[in-house]
Amino acid sequence: MSHSFRRNRQRSTIEDLLQVASRLPWWINILLIPISYVGLHLWHLHFEGLMHNVVAPLHLPKGANPADDINVAVQNSIHSAVIFVGSLFTEVFQYLFPVIFLLGGLVSFLRARKAPL
Repeated sequence: MSHSFRRNRQRSTIEDLLQVASRLPWWINILLIPISYVGLHLWHLHFEGLMHNVVAPLHLPKGANPADDINVAVQNSIHSAVIFVGSLFTEVFQYLFPVIFLLGGLVSFLRARKAPL
């Protein structure tokens, strides 16, 4: 029963990424470790800088009609949400991708050592 369960269950994105990384030559994985970390880290720093420059909340003068500025408030909210999600994504994946490439490279290296010449 366990065997049929494994066949029917869907694989996670992490499992798919590990499979792709393990099919690459091990030396490519070794190159991708620092490239993925540095690239995502720099992107994360960019998002962090944007988070500090996000437009301040809208302050309407007393008696002004708030409906006039709904469009601006919605756009500011969407902009802030995109920056927040991008920052969160890059913060997590700057560490996760190098680990995936390290494990994929290890599997690829061990596979290459076992393969007959």
